[in-house]
Amino acid sequence: MADSDPYADWLNQQYPLSDYFDTSGTASNSLFSDLLEEDPELAYYAALGKQNLTPNQRLFYRNQFGNVRNEYLGQLGAQLQSGQAPTLKFLDFLGQMPFTERYAQLPPGLRERGISGFAPPVRYR
Repeated sequence: MADSDPYADWLNQQYPLSDYFDTSGTASNSLFSDLLEEDPELAYYAALGKQNLTPNQRLFYRNQFGNVRNEYLGQLGAQLQSGQAPTLKFLDFLGQMPFTERYAQLPPGLRERGISGFAPPVRYR
């Protein structure tokens, strides 16, 4: 007969968050993904951190959360209109987003900031 851990048994029966922890008490990935789904802005900036973006790309995407979120909501609406249950999660949507390729498709005025985008204005005296 195998020895059982009374704490692990109690944890699995009584603790409401036991689905999110393994028997050693370590949080599982589902806890963190659920937290990221609850705060889409947190998920967005976490996804940006995983991308291999240039400084100009990071600067551009820093202010694009609203546009990306609206695109996601549009895809959920399209699922509803087609008679499907809205099953697309924001984390999955972000995982499919080609950040670098989308940035490359922007017009040069939005894409290329160069040094002039950061230089102070010239003053003539």
